[in-house]
Amino acid sequence: MNAILNTERAIVTEFEGTTRDTIEEFIQIDGIPVKLVDTAGIHKTDDFIEKIGIDKSIKAVQNADLIIAIIDASKNLEEEDRVILEKIKDKKCIILLNKIDKETVVDKEMIEKIIQGKEIISISALNKTGINLIYNAISKMYKLNEIGIDDSLTITNERHKKAIIEMKENIKKAKESIKEKLPIDIITINITGILENISKITGEGVSEDVITEIFKKFCLGK
Repeated sequence: MNAILNTERAIVTEFEGTTRDTIEEFIQIDGIPVKLVDTAGIHKTDDFIEKIGIDKSIKAVQNADLIIAIIDASKNLEEEDRVILEKIKDKKCIILLNKIDKETVVDKEMIEKIIQGKEIISISALNKTGINLIYNAISKMYKLNEIGIDDSLTITNERHKKAIIEMKENIKKAKESIKEKLPIDIITINITGILENISKITGEGVSEDVITEIFKKFCLGK
């Protein structure tokens, strides 16, 4: 994250398990707004707090539109590396072989035997070698519409994206119900669905008072 942002945002040490919680930052890549989420590594641990961080990492992987997986190329592949690659093989991802400033024992061919058809980039986060290749790969994915974007808004959260899709469907059904002059109770179902979809994005709950106020001001279905 520090190398991509070109700033000391995350604490980095020679010891594993430094990152316990997710760290989020925004960056513009070729004019594209990107939300970076740095997570704890996914591995076995007996540390209770570290386990919480790893659980958050797994959830972040599930919700991400793009995963940047970092492999230490100066060490032999461990079982945890293989597990991570298996978890992301069906996701849009970029594999980074880090620490090429040292003698390396992992190469692209070894990674391709585990996960195929993915962008694999050799870098040195320490020396910032290959960082521009990461920018180029992300920019290319957006321009090829592999990752969705439009001119006005970028949805970076998969859960929000799902809520918006459901909301569009509820709006469509509500408009059809109003056009057909169906009973107000039927229309209420879709209107409530729209509000619940919005609440999934804003984090605010939908109360009965809100729904009552809407139907007080608008004579829907009449």
